[in-house]
Amino acid sequence: MLPPSTIHPSDVIRRWKQNESVDLVFIGSFARDFLFFFHVQVPPEVRKVLLSGDEVSREWATKAPQDIVILFRLDAKDYEEMLSRSVVMLALKYNGAANTIILECIARNIPIAAPRIDSCIDYLGADYPLLYDQSSYDMTHVLSMRKVQKAVDYLRNIDKSILSIDRYCQTIHSSSVLLSLAPEIPNDELQHLVVTFDVTVCICSYQRTTDLHTILESLLCKQTFTGTVQVIVWNNNEAREKVVRRICEPYLKKKFVDTFSRTDLLHFKPLLHHPRLYATSDA
Repeated sequence: MLPPSTIHPSDVIRRWKQNESVDLVFIGSFARDFLFFFHVQVPPEVRKVLLSGDEVSREWATKAPQDIVILFRLDAKDYEEMLSRSVVMLALKYNGAANTIILECIARNIPIAAPRIDSCIDYLGADYPLLYDQSSYDMTHVLSMRKVQKAVDYLRNIDKSILSIDRYCQTIHSSSVLLSLAPEIPNDELQHLVVTFDVTVCICSYQRTTDLHTILESLLCKQTFTGTVQVIVWNNNEAREKVVRRICEPYLKKKFVDTFSRTDLLHFKPLLHHPRLYATSDA
């Protein structure tokens, strides 16, 4: 949970009532639907703002219509102040996983307009007032002062303990990653039953598929290292799941390689003295 001193409460409704500027701010770039944001209709009192923080969003900023205000990367203080006077806009190109911006808004009670898809509903609930239909470019009926007020009240009532450090540590302790680890065996006579690795290499596939084949070839086929090696390839880009699978397939077919598809990174049991590849997916 964020320290309370760093969070600015939402000031959107006060600004709305006093006819001050209310911003609909588009944050992030991964899997974002910039064109939807550019073309969607909003109430006249709402100003569309694009926060440009990386190379992708900067490129899209050059294509933005003239009615969209461009902001560049903000420091922590200015970012919090911006959130307090804004409604956040989340537009996704496909029905992938929801983004951390939803958790930021829940933690701060900042209203966010999000697509009505399963990944967003899992966090916000089906009754959240600012869920919208991705097939409609008219959001004037969604972004009303009444609905935004209901969204702020709704977010205030969400149990924030799920975002606490204690809850985070609890979920890690009970995760499949730790539960699948071999238990400590103090008896030396039983140590041969425990599978361990000298080296574990984890590769996130996002923006690495161009070099993934070369990396795997080097790790699995060109090593002089004689210890035990585990290689985990995590597909953390749903859009390229088939590409990652195709690259990994030749190695997965080898008899010393196993294949798994899980939503998290797992600690698997390899054969001793052979490098092994595990391909996982977040799709």
